Amino acid sequence: MKKLKRIISPLAKKQLKELKDFNQILYGTSRANQIYFSIKDCLQALTDFPGLGYIEPTLQDYPQCFRTFFSIRI
Repeated sequence: MKKLKRIISPLAKKQLKELKDFNQILYGTSRANQIYFSIKDCLQALTDFPGLGYIEPTLQDYPQCFRTFFSIRI
């Protein structure tokens, strides 16, 4: 099976590099590489199966967003 090339935006590349540099300072090179490759594996899984990712709820999921509440004192 041919492996597809994944294209990552320049902003995402920059953020991954900054995260790797931060983790390298905080945890050391070995652990930073583990975290970096774990994130890259997750990105690969999400591009292969986009339904696995987090789905942001819409306002349609919450009918109470449009409900009117009254406080009536008798």
